[in-house]
Order: sequence, then structure tokens, then C-alpha cells
Amino acid sequence: MAGVLYVSLNMRAFIAYFAAACLISMGIGMALFVLIPNITEYRKFKDAPLVPVTELSKIQQRYRRHVEVNFTYQYEGKSFTSERFQSFQTFTQEDDRFRAIKSRSLSDLALFCYVDPAEPSQAVLVNDFDYFSFWMLLVGFVLFPLSLACYAIYCGRYEARIQNG
Repeated sequence: MAGVLYVSLNMRAFIAYFAAACLISMGIGMALFVLIPNITEYRKFKDAPLVPVTELSKIQQRYRRHVEVNFTYQYEGKSFTSERFQSFQTFTQEDDRFRAIKSRSLSDLALFCYVDPAEPSQAVLVNDFDYFSFWMLLVGFVLFPLSLACYAIYCGRYEARIQNG
């Protein structure tokens, strides 16, 4: 009977540590593969020059979150085509950004894009930093899993202390 109790307490600590490892890997993975690339893309186009768009051949919104564009621009005497809508991926602002670009393209107002001077074939129509999306990614997908991992480690240590007497 004591052996069964020992195994179940040991298993509880193991489960807590395993959950902590999963949460830590999720938080670090979201930081490395979503948050940091998002910020570096925004910073790449932060001080990029504005160049007039010569032709906007396609702008449509798919699946309420994904905007498909195709535009042509001239930079340093060469013509380039890009299919990138924005540099910083957002949760909430894409509808408003899409409507603003769509209405600007339908009117007679000039449309501009941001061109990366280091790589002129890279351009975006929108280069806004969305603080809500940044904090949602940071707190919701990085810090929250890491804080849950700390709690799981605490629970595992508690179970280990109970086991050791």
C-alpha cells in the first residue's frame, strides 16, 4: 500500500513538472516564432521610405483576417511587385487598415508603400505598430504560459516535499 502511495505522489510531481515544461516551451516558442519576428519585420520597415504605388492590381480580404494584395512600385529606376499588405500582424486592426487602403485605392488619392532600402523587392502597404496586438502576444501567449509554468513548478515542488516527509 505504501508503494502505491509513493508512486502516485511521485507521478503527481512528474505531471506538474511535465506541464511546466510544456508551458515553458509554448511561451518561448510563441516569443521566438511569433512575437520577435513580428517586431523585427515592423522595425525593418520603420524608417523605410514612402514610394508611390504605380498600380494596385488586387486588394481583397479573405477569411476576415487575411488581406491579399498585389501592387507595383518604382524604386531607384526599377519596377518591383509586392504581395505583402502589412509588416506587423495584428488581431484587431486589419479590417480598418483594409478599408482605409481600399477606399484610398478607389478614390483619386495617391497610394504609397514602404520599401525596405536594403532589399527593394520587399515592400508593404501598411506599417503601423498595433500596441493591443503586441500586448496580447506578450502577456497572453508568452507571460501567461510562463507564469502558469512557475505555478506548476511550485505544485511539483509541493508534491515532492509531501513525498519526502
